[in-house]
Amino acid sequence: MDPWLFRRISVRYLSAGQASDVIGRVIHRTDSEVQLMRREGQIEIVPVHDIIAAREVPDTERRLRSPAETSRAIIDAMIARVSGPDSGADDAAGRVFVADVRDWDFTPSVPVTVLEQPDALWLKLERAHVPNDPRDAANRPETHPLLQTFLRRDDSAIARAVLCGDWFTLDRVWLAEGEAAQNPQADLSALFIEGARWAQARGAFFAWFAVLGADGTPLLPLADLGFAEHRN
Repeated sequence: MDPWLFRRISVRYLSAGQASDVIGRVIHRTDSEVQLMRREGQIEIVPVHDIIAAREVPDTERRLRSPAETSRAIIDAMIARVSGPDSGADDAAGRVFVADVRDWDFTPSVPVTVLEQPDALWLKLERAHVPNDPRDAANRPETHPLLQTFLRRDDSAIARAVLCGDWFTLDRVWLAEGEAAQNPQADLSALFIEGARWAQARGAFFAWFAVLGADGTPLLPLADLGFAEHRN
């Protein structure tokens, strides 16, 4: 594995003859380019031959905004970046819950399996959008499998965990209903805990959970993990 992967760096480079600066985590690096993810999930592609200077910027050198200080417009943009432009992020009935995951106890109440690739059950529910796909901004063919992982709680709950800068979320959550359901709230909590463990190792500090429309009300009680409704 690339030793620079997910390390936060500052890069000064030439763009149209002018010096520009970008700070982000390294998510891909070749002899010709470096791909950086900014704190809100935007992906910047910097040609190596344009780099003037670069240095590591540890997280200890930055001031983190709390989840409550982050504007709803920024969160809506991250929701669209992760879930696709038709995600309904601007749904007036939607509610967004946010949490700081740095002090979480990463011991899920029930076992969760982490999958590098989606299994048949997840693919059955999948949408076509690839989270944080650089093609959105730069028409690039590559995708970023390192920015997502797949979580499964037996046959009762599945989700995709997605990294988006300093944040992560569970996207495309499915909880079994009826006789197949075990404990939906415990399952959802366990998926978030395992997702947070994965995301924090890649630089995430915060989590959001979007409930778009009134039908999502049964998914809301995540207060035990520190989630609070975002009202900024």
